Amino acid sequence: MAFLYLLDQGAKVGKVGLRVKVQKEDVVIAEVPLIKLEGALVYGNVSITTPLIAHLLRESIPVYYMDSRGRPRGQLRPTFTPHGELRRAQTLARLDDGKCSSLCASVVWGKVNNQKVLLQRHNRRKDIKRVGQVVEFLNQCLEKLRDTADVNEIRGMEGYSSAVYFSALRKLLPEDMGFLLRTRKPPKDAVNAMLSLGYSLLLNNILGAVESVGLDPYQGYLHAHKYGKPSLALDLMEEWRPVVVDSLVLTLINRGAFKISDFVMEEDSVRFEQDALRRFISYYNEAVYRRFQHPERKAPVTYLEAFHIQARKLARFLLHGSPYRPMLIR
Repeated sequence: MAFLYLLDQGAKVGKVGLRVKVQKEDVVIAEVPLIKLEGALVYGNVSITTPLIAHLLRESIPVYYMDSRGRPRGQLRPTFTPHGELRRAQTLARLDDGKCSSLCASVVWGKVNNQKVLLQRHNRRKDIKRVGQVVEFLNQCLEKLRDTADVNEIRGMEGYSSAVYFSALRKLLPEDMGFLLRTRKPPKDAVNAMLSLGYSLLLNNILGAVESVGLDPYQGYLHAHKYGKPSLALDLMEEWRPVVVDSLVLTLINRGAFKISDFVMEEDSVRFEQDALRRFISYYNEAVYRRFQHPERKAPVTYLEAFHIQARKLARFLLHGSPYRPMLIR
């Protein structure tokens, strides 16, 4: 199966017979058989013809739209869902303090554990004191989470632990990358530009997993509700941030795959050079299609498959009360 990344500004994408054709100035850039298409990501100024949109809607093939800075704009999806009972359970769970706090604690536990393990992995050879101190702090956070049932307190722990985590992450990166702290809208340095784009791509993948099992991505528990904010997808995304994106960014920078020259410094932000943008998305795509030994499966799975496994776990938690166990790395 193929996921189509549409990056060429000014390109036009249409349906020709049983294929998707991408053209720019009468030059064919790419062609993909419709039967192999599982989704598309539109970055910036790319247009899709009405016949192709109609086909994508009919076949429930998602299209995700991002602006030229890599921020999500929206998505193309059919308007119906056959999962009324699951969505009813999802709504009722928001009114159940016990269920809500249980899920939030599990999600944050997964995130903090995976942040801790990532720091440990990358600090084995460097043995940086500050990183070791943050690992111990994250261990303390995990202990506190065992006895915390208040959702607002869990949210506070998640926010503070993340800030401390990023203070250690910067110690594992070259100083010339200019990463001092996590800045989002807009990213102020090259590392933040990589993290922000990586998280946007990850969010699109999690959105697809959430919707594929029939959940409403806009009814979440850990993240605050706001019009147009996919709170549930952001909830499920937390445990995967360090596993997929942070790990990828650390590895790419420390291997020299990306340097300051790959970014454009603007007045109030930093963005990718066009070629660097393509390379980063290609690396991300390779990462999520990489297979690993899932702790609950006998056979290796891709990360994309693992996202769907977690979404189904959440559905079982909402419908049947089965404990939600986050994906933990070791």
